[in-house]
Amino acid sequence: MREIVVVWNDETSPPGRLTETMRRAGRRRRDVRLDRGEDLPDLDDAAAVVLLGGYMAAYEEERFPWLVTEKAYARKAVERDVPVLGICLGAQLLADALGGRAYRAERPEVGVVPLVFTDQGAADPVVGPLHPEVLAFHQDTFDLPPGATLLARSDRFPHIFRHGSALALQFHPETPADVAVRWGEEAATSILAPAGVALDDYVEAVRTAERRLAEAADGLFSRWLATLSR
Repeated sequence: MREIVVVWNDETSPPGRLTETMRRAGRRRRDVRLDRGEDLPDLDDAAAVVLLGGYMAAYEEERFPWLVTEKAYARKAVERDVPVLGICLGAQLLADALGGRAYRAERPEVGVVPLVFTDQGAADPVVGPLHPEVLAFHQDTFDLPPGATLLARSDRFPHIFRHGSALALQFHPETPADVAVRWGEEAATSILAPAGVALDDYVEAVRTAERRLAEAADGLFSRWLATLSR
C-alpha cells in the first residue's frame, strides 16, 4: 500500500484529528517536515498528499523558501492526478500553485463560522454531508485558480474548492479544541482583536462545538480517505 504524504509547515499545526481517522482506516502515512529541511518523496510512492496549515503566508517564499518546493510538488501532484488535500495554509498554497492568488485579507476570520454550500458543494460526496459550521482561524485568503469549482464559502471568504484531484479547505477540521484555544491565546492581540472577537467568546464557542466539530471532521476525513485508491 502506498503512503499518504503529510506535509507539515510548522509544529503548531499538526494533523490532529486526521491522525486517528487515518489509523482506523488502515492508511500508511509519511510525515515530512519541510520546516526542518526534510525531503519530499517521489510522487510515484504517494497514495495522496496532505498539505497542513502554518503560521506563515503562502506568498512568503523569501522567508520560508520551502514553500516554493511545496507549491511545485502540489502542482505536479494535481497534474499527475494524485489526490491532494490542502488545509488552511495548504488551501492557500493550492490556490497559488494552480494559478490563483493568496493574499492578506482586510480582517481575519476566527471562531466557529457557518458555511453556505454551492449546488456543487451540496452534491459533493466528500464535503456535501459536512456540518455547515466549521472552525476558522486565518488572516489570509485566496482567489480561486482558473478551472476550480467553489463548493462552499463563509459570508466573507471562499472556504472549499475542487480543482482536478485537489480538494482545498480554508477551515481547520483537523484541529481539536485544546490546540485551537492555544492558538487563540497566543494570537489574542494579533489575530482575534483585529477580527473583532473576544478571547473568552472564542474559547467558549470552540469548547461548546468541540464534539460536533470532531464528529464532522471524522466524517469528512473518512469520506476523503474512502475515495483514494489502494
